Amino acid sequence: MARKNTFPKKIHITQNQEFRRIVKTGNSIHSPTISIFYQKEGKNSAFGVSISRKIKGAVFRNRLKRLVREYYRLHQHMFSIGTKMIVYIKHAEKRTLYSTMVRKIDGMVQKSNTVISHANTNED
Repeated sequence: MARKNTFPKKIHITQNQEFRRIVKTGNSIHSPTISIFYQKEGKNSAFGVSISRKIKGAVFRNRLKRLVREYYRLHQHMFSIGTKMIVYIKHAEKRTLYSTMVRKIDGMVQKSNTVISHANTNED
């Protein structure tokens, strides 16, 4: 039996040119601390995280990436099939908690109903 909340390597957006293409041609949602870029294309979903170098400390930036990836892993059922999404973090406090990150991203995603699809409820 396959695990439903996985985040396999094949759905990671890692190529710089793909990041740039989604940012340039896709839709976006902005807040003072986070921007989300997304584009609906094809049947394969993908997800990427980018963090500003203005946020000091590689350990802290990597922790933020892990938090955002964990959010996507647990909430990927909310997103339309075929949505490619990039979360760009512009600013964060050193003591950022997972719950704070979830609240911020959830609020932004709720504003954009085009990203969310409740039609994905007919899973096996």
